[in-house]
Amino acid sequence: MKTMSWVAALAVFLACGSAVQVQSAKTIYQRTIAEALDSWIANTETHVVEAADAMPEEKYSFAPPEEFGEFKGVRTFAQQVKHLAANNYGIASLIVGKARTADMLNETGPDSVKTKAEIMEYLRGSFTALHNAVGTIDENNVVQPATSSSAWQKTRLSFAVDAVAHSFDHYGQMVEYLRMNGIVPPDSRGSALLTTQNPHAQEPTAITAVDSRKAAPDFVLTNSNGTPVKLSEYRGKVVLLDFWATWCHGCKVEIPWYMEFEQKYKASGLAAIGVAMDEDGWKSVKPYLKEHPINYSIVLGNPDFGKLYGVGELPVTLLIDRNGKIAAVHTGMVEKDKFEREIKLLLGDGASVGGK
Repeated sequence: MKTMSWVAALAVFLACGSAVQVQSAKTIYQRTIAEALDSWIANTETHVVEAADAMPEEKYSFAPPEEFGEFKGVRTFAQQVKHLAANNYGIASLIVGKARTADMLNETGPDSVKTKAEIMEYLRGSFTALHNAVGTIDENNVVQPATSSSAWQKTRLSFAVDAVAHSFDHYGQMVEYLRMNGIVPPDSRGSALLTTQNPHAQEPTAITAVDSRKAAPDFVLTNSNGTPVKLSEYRGKVVLLDFWATWCHGCKVEIPWYMEFEQKYKASGLAAIGVAMDEDGWKSVKPYLKEHPINYSIVLGNPDFGKLYGVGELPVTLLIDRNGKIAAVHTGMVEKDKFEREIKLLLGDGASVGGK
């Protein structure tokens, strides 16, 4: 089952040491324990959130009928998502040493959370809580005994593993509910662009078909030198737009990859722009850039600008085609190889120039 493959991979990954090396163009980045765990949370988040969003609101009350088999008393789709999210919040609380609320303990979520929009917000918030929680894990406390009602689960590492395993368990059930309603889960969907440009590719991309893309909101934001950066001036290029922050572990893993892409594909028409979302602005960002130079434009964002692009948790990375339309959105960490394939497809996609 998919759940077990993810959990087995995680166990092997963590058994190899407290850090792994991520190859960039010129340097080898060594992950901390927190970053390694956060990457798994981010990967889980991407799968779960996309599946939850794929179910239409009118189907959130769906539970398998008896003719589908023995499903008496099972949760509705909405209850599945809230249960998963409530467990995430509970695990996050255990990691940081806070008491769990009643709706975390019974794993039902708040009764006040009812609509799809409310449930989606609750779900995304639960992963934000997990990101923040695993960010507190280090080599000193990773296996240090922590307060827990469980007889065997007593460490922050086991809590983090539980969050991934539990989420994928219920992700599998969410996928079944989608299929029962004739909805192809996002992870199983191909791309019209992928099929046309590369019919032999083994993995689908997240690229939206040309005629379904929406225009990216234009903006003028300033870089650290005070120079304005205007999105519309990048028309004719494929833009990698990355929302990040200096405190975001997953973001700092991705940045060397984006630097590599900028260097490798700049001549072919790729331009990367990083939007820093730190609350204290340049106060944190400028020292970080001085210590970690980045070879593409970094501008300063704000919460209102983030909302314009639907940014909640970080990282969020978009690919914008040569016509200024959003071709792909990735919430959570990207998969480097898959993301690079998407970039190459867009750079070589003649249909995206002058298309709909």
